[in-house]
Amino acid sequence: MSNFTVSGLSSGIDYAALIEQLVTIRRQRNLQPLQDKKSTYQSKLTEYGTLESKLKSMESAADALRKSSTFDVKKAEVQDDTIFTASASSGALTGNYVISDITALAQAHKITNVDAKSLADKDTTTALANGNTFQFTANGSQTTVTATSNLTLEELVTEINNAAGGVTATIINDGDATNPYRIVLTSDTTGSSGGITIDQDQSVLDLDNSSGTGGTTTLQTAQDASFKVDGLSITKSSNTVTDVLEGVTFTLKKAAGTGNSYTLTVSNDTDAIKSNIKTMIDAYNEIINHINSNSGYDTEQNKGQPLFNESLTRSVKRRLSAVITAGISGLSPDTKALSQVGVETGKDGTLTLDESVLSSKLTSDFADVRALFIDDSETSIEGVAKKLYDELDDITDFSDGSVTIRKKGIQKVIDRYTAEIIDVEQEIEDYEQDLKVRFAALESLLSVMSSQSSYLLSI
Repeated sequence: MSNFTVSGLSSGIDYAALIEQLVTIRRQRNLQPLQDKKSTYQSKLTEYGTLESKLKSMESAADALRKSSTFDVKKAEVQDDTIFTASASSGALTGNYVISDITALAQAHKITNVDAKSLADKDTTTALANGNTFQFTANGSQTTVTATSNLTLEELVTEINNAAGGVTATIINDGDATNPYRIVLTSDTTGSSGGITIDQDQSVLDLDNSSGTGGTTTLQTAQDASFKVDGLSITKSSNTVTDVLEGVTFTLKKAAGTGNSYTLTVSNDTDAIKSNIKTMIDAYNEIINHINSNSGYDTEQNKGQPLFNESLTRSVKRRLSAVITAGISGLSPDTKALSQVGVETGKDGTLTLDESVLSSKLTSDFADVRALFIDDSETSIEGVAKKLYDELDDITDFSDGSVTIRKKGIQKVIDRYTAEIIDVEQEIEDYEQDLKVRFAALESLLSVMSSQSSYLLSI
């Protein structure tokens, strides 16, 4: 529809201002209530989205606590971490162990060419001539490097490393004024079985001493670690030991010698467990606080907050609180409810955790606290975390969860108001155009009447 203005020259009326006022009244009466209602439901949808996110966070926390593996975490503590360090997996057995008599650390065999065969440079002189070979055995496997062109010392080192024969080749500058550069071969495997032998060397380095003037110098012998665990003598090819104590890995760092002993303690990692429990409690409180802070009613403005009088939020609080406060049948009488391990419910519905009580329980009744939370397939007892997980999963289910259904219902209301607003906006636009046409016709009529009046007065 075309837009036009009404001049008001004959009447002196400001039709534009009048039309604007009339349209504003129509908007306030017909359109604003719809927009307010839509905004109210959009706020509800936003807060339900936030609530759903918080419910999902708690579901994740409960999911972790319902698994036995969360409670089976272990920690390893050592008396002196300059001597050795240790870690423990969930399969480790709790207890105290004595590591003693660390008389040797495992080390890799390391050799170099003798002084007489050092080179003056590393990147100019040919170390291995075209067609010649360098052959060595490491860890029982033989490797041959064949030069396809003249190789400098740097190039020979590169070829040896590329051959991946169980050794690492490097170059060392020993500071000699004339011939400072030597090749160093280090076994990639520690322990006495990881020795290196030079089987054939047609290079100027002559590590196999075929000319009688060369040969190798041992920089470090191949050696096993030697130590005792609880008095039992043990040798290992590596300083990182994984197969002596079940579930425990310890790494030797210093040969402390005969007669020196150090304690290794493996225990339940109660700090990690407490952290997981606190995470679930914090997530629960986030839910309750969100519902509480968005469910009030402002008596002065006579308006409720987005979640005011929502039966679903009351149901959510009721369902979760029922699990939190209920006891678990089949458990020890003094560890069958969260209140017995330091978890208390406040007047506002949030939870508080007395960490000293929980710590004491984890120390004295660890198995009972574990059973209070987990889903135990052996006893068929579902703990608190398992029950909470099931409730939360039902509430937030993607297809038929109560929060999902409520959000879909709210969205339908928003969509309906959106359609009504579009219709009313069109009606108001039509109304505005109609006013312009009517006032234009009125102004035209007034103009004619004014002309006639002027004519009659002139007779």
